[in-house]
Amino acid sequence: MDSGTDPITWVTNAVWLWNPKVDLYILDVEDPSKDQIVSCKTPGVQQMPRAPASWRLGSWSRDMWNVWDLHSGKVFNEVTSRSSNKMLQSLSKFALDLSYERDPKVAAQMAKSAGWRVVGAAMYEAGTSDTWVWSFGTQVSYLVQNPRSRDCIVTFQGTNDNADFLQNVRGVTRPFCGLTLETDRCCTIPLPVLTILGTCPGTCAVTKQGDSFVHSGFAAELERITQHPSWQKNVRERLPSCAHVSAFGHSLGGAMSDLFTACMTRKPQEGSFGHEDYASMSWTKQRPRTLPESATFDVDE
Repeated sequence: MDSGTDPITWVTNAVWLWNPKVDLYILDVEDPSKDQIVSCKTPGVQQMPRAPASWRLGSWSRDMWNVWDLHSGKVFNEVTSRSSNKMLQSLSKFALDLSYERDPKVAAQMAKSAGWRVVGAAMYEAGTSDTWVWSFGTQVSYLVQNPRSRDCIVTFQGTNDNADFLQNVRGVTRPFCGLTLETDRCCTIPLPVLTILGTCPGTCAVTKQGDSFVHSGFAAELERITQHPSWQKNVRERLPSCAHVSAFGHSLGGAMSDLFTACMTRKPQEGSFGHEDYASMSWTKQRPRTLPESATFDVDE
């Protein structure tokens, strides 16, 4: 094998599921001096990092097994601790593990160790889905704030159980948050086998450059947690007090963070296509203030 990269990208590229077109920071596992920033304008950025040549030549099963641990949070933390990127170093110290933590008191201690504080916490308990096929696992989301800068991070949990994994393979495309026109269509030809596998053949055509359909499972997970009363009350109502808001997540949580950020950037206006997605997550910025610590999933009436 000539090199190692996170195999999740190889798998999704193989079934026409591309990364969002954003700037990338690529970490070198062995040599931090080889870390690189890739512009969103770089051709093929949505398919990076690419599979090693040996995988493309057919030894995919062996190579993917050998590098599967590169997708783990443990390896990410180890690599970022050696990186010269201070922001990544700071996040890896607490945000990744915190984003999976189901005890808000423990999450609060993680945040404090890095000079942040948990100021909002939400949990969606495992439950039934919108169709008989799909189920949802337990999801947690935290709002953490730096008391000095008053900047905030909202976290989304990665894959943590079989139900989450099933949502990962629910790759049938759908419109979301006005990221396409209402008249745009994708996967109009009924292909039962591909529907079961959770994908569509090829890139979906959109009318406007930069628009995109999204992954149904990722969007459904984001909607489940953000529409939950605990997120609406404990997280969303406190977002206006943040000086700046970033979204963070690992694996499935990273995909949810991308969709959250894309939706907040698109800002479909009331009455326009996709506004209902935006309306359930958006907020109106107010004067920043230091929020009190609140490490509980309980919702005060």
